[in-house]
Amino acid sequence: MYASNRSKERKIIFQRWSTHPFRWRVFATSLLTAASAPHVPLSSIADTGTEQLLQHHGTIALIDVSHDPRVEYHRVDDASWNQRSLSVPHRTSPIPVSEYSAGFLVGKAGILRPRLHAAHNLLRSRFLILPRVHSSYWLDFDSTARTLYGNHEGVVKGYNPGHKGKKSYHPSICTEAHFHDCLGGELRYGNAHTAEGIIDVFDEAVTLLPSGTREIRVRADSGFYSKDFIARLSQNYVKFAVVARMTSALEHRVPGLRYHRINKVESTAEFQYQPQGWDKPYRFMVLREKLTETRKEQLTLFTIDKYAYHAIVTNLDLTPYGVFSFYQDRGGMERIIRTVKEDLPFGKAPTHAFDANALYAELSLLGYNVIVWFKRLCLPEDWQTYTIGTLRHRLLLIPGNFTRTHNRPELKLPKNSPYQDTFLYALDRIKELSPLV
Repeated sequence: MYASNRSKERKIIFQRWSTHPFRWRVFATSLLTAASAPHVPLSSIADTGTEQLLQHHGTIALIDVSHDPRVEYHRVDDASWNQRSLSVPHRTSPIPVSEYSAGFLVGKAGILRPRLHAAHNLLRSRFLILPRVHSSYWLDFDSTARTLYGNHEGVVKGYNPGHKGKKSYHPSICTEAHFHDCLGGELRYGNAHTAEGIIDVFDEAVTLLPSGTREIRVRADSGFYSKDFIARLSQNYVKFAVVARMTSALEHRVPGLRYHRINKVESTAEFQYQPQGWDKPYRFMVLREKLTETRKEQLTLFTIDKYAYHAIVTNLDLTPYGVFSFYQDRGGMERIIRTVKEDLPFGKAPTHAFDANALYAELSLLGYNVIVWFKRLCLPEDWQTYTIGTLRHRLLLIPGNFTRTHNRPELKLPKNSPYQDTFLYALDRIKELSPLV
């Protein structure tokens, strides 16, 4: 039991009844905002999905749980509706953007995009230190391709390993490894180089970290193997491990190194090397992997005879194998990219205008962060690893019924819900959040 049932105080009552399920689309956005800024009317808070529900279904109820809960009904057309119950069709994918919303994105992108980005950064810096400040932060950088069809601005042929030759966007993303917060990212043209604009993303991410940060570490794949990026990391005294691109100079050098055996399959070596055009020599680590027939088919790396070679440039004070272990621990980045692409519309093109689609991408990253913050600050420990799909099923698709007692609206939820304790636990935690303003 996470919390006692205080249904009478909240006017949120768990009882036995049956009706159609509705989707609480504003979920964490409404909860966190209501708790952080109680003076802001909840009716002014709406994410893209909420706006679409208003347009597609005529009415929607938003619930303010910060103090005495109330139910606000919003009618945007003359469609008939029943005050006792609200039903929204079940959806597991983002609601498509209507023609009206697309026009709004195109018309207001130039004004809203920089403002939304600035507000998002303020929230990032605020929530990154909750529930407590840390002295070390690890930043992971990556990019992904979003294959698209049509004549959208910026959707061109470029880096797209999953669908070679297909047109796409090529967005970048930066996350914090321990807390999974997204600290940066931007939509880019499909033919953008992987490292294009990454220095600006890094500089901005660093400004979001608390002033008492003692150590920053960066991990990135070979797409970010750039002399300018490495030089910027070094100038800022950032510890880094970036996969080196196997140039012809490295290919000729790594086979002749003296390797130290780690196990039956892997051996490591290190050397100092200054690539052409770089400002100074850097420490390079090499992992030599003995190949089997199965493994040989899986790899597309540089191979000689029976070995595959992986190289990393670094300034970490770790053993060569320790550097590779540190880098390989960035698997969480792949899950984050899968989440923002599959559960959120990051990188999609609801309009033909690039600026409008970039605004839509920023909204997607904000939506992702809200979910991360909601999980970290408002849900029990054993719920921290749940996916968005699981949260939707267990918390956001709870059947509900609206009633009015003594002229006061009440939300009634089914008494046999197996997750009502978690629901009430989350409400208690929301009330404990400090105001943002």
